[in-house]
Amino acid sequence: YALKCTFVKQNPEETDDAMKLRHSRFWHWSKLLCETVELYGTSWRFTRIESLYHCTSFMYYSLFTAMFNVPTSMTRYLEVAAMYCDEDDGVILEMSQYPKIWPKYFDCSLVSDYGYEHELLFMPNNQSMDIEAIRVVKNNEDHTSFVKAMRLFIKVTNAAILSALERCEITDSDYEIMHRLINQQHSFPEFMKRSFLEFCRHKKKVRMDVYCLSDSRYYRRFGKLFLHKYHHNLLQFDYISKLFPSCV
Repeated sequence: YALKCTFVKQNPEETDDAMKLRHSRFWHWSKLLCETVELYGTSWRFTRIESLYHCTSFMYYSLFTAMFNVPTSMTRYLEVAAMYCDEDDGVILEMSQYPKIWPKYFDCSLVSDYGYEHELLFMPNNQSMDIEAIRVVKNNEDHTSFVKAMRLFIKVTNAAILSALERCEITDSDYEIMHRLINQQHSFPEFMKRSFLEFCRHKKKVRMDVYCLSDSRYYRRFGKLFLHKYHHNLLQFDYISKLFPSCV
């Protein structure tokens, strides 16, 4: 824990030099861990592991791509993550590989006294991972469907062109979840409502592809939310501005 704390600032007022001074006390240990992962680790690309699990404290998520800036341990098994997750303030993240990015990890089960945990160590390397699912332990909530719908909604608001595979994975439930969240016609758990509001509040820039919104091969029913009722080549700017108040 002490080592991890030296990778980030303790408060906004702390200077870079002060943070480096704290980290210098663990310089040899940090260097050894980085070299172990980079030289003797395994690239996720060359394994059959589809998902990894990581425990963290409760927070609301506005983005579903994570970049770890501190040494981070994960496990291949949900059951192991659940064993060590705080029952009152714990969240389990299900992580997957970000497209064309293959981080390396060191399999700690080779040297650990608790090999059954299958702990995998990742070191900070500016490489992202996708969050595929979020499980809130206290309420026993699995937000896999919400994360899937939100990841699609993020692509809609970034004017991303979906691949053929991504278009096949779109379901009516993705649209229905987003439609109810946008129009506040739902009884979803508080985590879903707050995470969606956080995303909208922090969104600074919105880009939408009118062609994709009006073409059923791409975003299907999402066009009904943002395109003008009678003029399908026009966006409802007043509606979008109200939804994303921080947009400029």
